[in-house]
Amino acid sequence: MTGLRRRTLLGTAGALAASHVAHARPAPWRLLWNGKDLQGWTTWVGIPDKSVQGLSLRRNPDGTYAEPLGENKDPRGVYTVVTLEGKKALRISGELFGALTTTDSFSNYDLFVRWRWGTAQWAPRATGARDSGILFHATGAHGASGKSHNWMRSIECQIQEGDCGDLWSVGGVNMQVPALPFRNGDKAALRFAAKAPKVAVPVSRVDVEPRVHRGVNAERPGWNITEVMVRQDSAVFKVNGQVVMSCHKACLTEGDRCTPLVAGRIQLQSE
Repeated sequence: MTGLRRRTLLGTAGALAASHVAHARPAPWRLLWNGKDLQGWTTWVGIPDKSVQGLSLRRNPDGTYAEPLGENKDPRGVYTVVTLEGKKALRISGELFGALTTTDSFSNYDLFVRWRWGTAQWAPRATGARDSGILFHATGAHGASGKSHNWMRSIECQIQEGDCGDLWSVGGVNMQVPALPFRNGDKAALRFAAKAPKVAVPVSRVDVEPRVHRGVNAERPGWNITEVMVRQDSAVFKVNGQVVMSCHKACLTEGDRCTPLVAGRIQLQSE
């Protein structure tokens, strides 16, 4: 299910979602998804993997596709309404990369998302962890971020097997995150710690991902609940009721200025 309450509710089956926006006196939930179709949302599909056949898109000499499918063009049914466990749900297949995006923008809200994994996977991610994400404060043009022009500039609450609640800077959004350094294999990385000093994200060093790992792993088998509580340029992530991340002072670089990012659309990733 999906919605906002100054609060908001939302839903998907490769993620089933709900969202809300909260005031001092919580307002009624506003459902972001009407439970029957994609009214109130737009679809976006980026540049498909070259292994995908049967699309009427121009290819480069090396066989890669030269352009994204674009807005509200979904020939493979990446975004559909299905019946799951006797109830209607939004399904995001992941077959092609892109996002399901609210037509409205939001600020100062709590987003509640109930989701579970599907079973199908496709190239270039036919194996390994299944992956999606909630992008909020999404702004600017569709496809401005991602090598295949997949997403808007935004902040991501990661929904990936084993990494639910990680934070990513999408398209170079700047933030401050309380985090401590650690080694993730052979890479330098950051992990959220509520009482740690705040670190600038993305980190200027090229050997550190524009990502902060969640503080605890709260994902569980079957259905999960992710909450993103947004207040102006700050946010807190919860997974199944546990706080796993916070970020602060989000802003967009424009020349020599970094303009506070306090509102934007919500995107659900297909990845």
